[in-house]
Amino acid sequence: MWAVGAVWWAVWHGLSTSTPLRLWVPVATTGIALGVTALYYWGTSFANITHLRHPLILLAVFGQLWDAAQNLIGVTFLGYSPKLVVTNLVYQATGFSGSTFVLKLVVTVGIVWYLADAKEEMNHTWWWLMTFFIGAIGLPMGVRGSLRMLLGA
Repeated sequence: MWAVGAVWWAVWHGLSTSTPLRLWVPVATTGIALGVTALYYWGTSFANITHLRHPLILLAVFGQLWDAAQNLIGVTFLGYSPKLVVTNLVYQATGFSGSTFVLKLVVTVGIVWYLADAKEEMNHTWWWLMTFFIGAIGLPMGVRGSLRMLLGA
């Protein structure tokens, strides 16, 4: 409830300023993340890797890709610089605005592949917590970045 209230306050505050809203930003970031997550799902279906299609794993992939998509949109179209140190280092080293997206995709798929393979060997509670944690790192960052760019901050 607090998070929903905070988002509504941020949007209300943004509407009360003279800065125009960039409504296309959340649509673009969410669309990119959903599209690539759908490709991931299709790829795992095509390769018949069912253990990589668990709903929590899909949420983790989507969360990380949403964060990567907001970095991609912000750097490419809005002149932002990445906020996180590692993201900024990767961007500075490559000079390619999509480098963070590619890095997050590769690392996230590697981590969820490991977690999916280790599901039977790990304690069930720890598996859920670790998989949830991967998604919980990306989702809030994607929301924060999308709202920040929406409001022009």
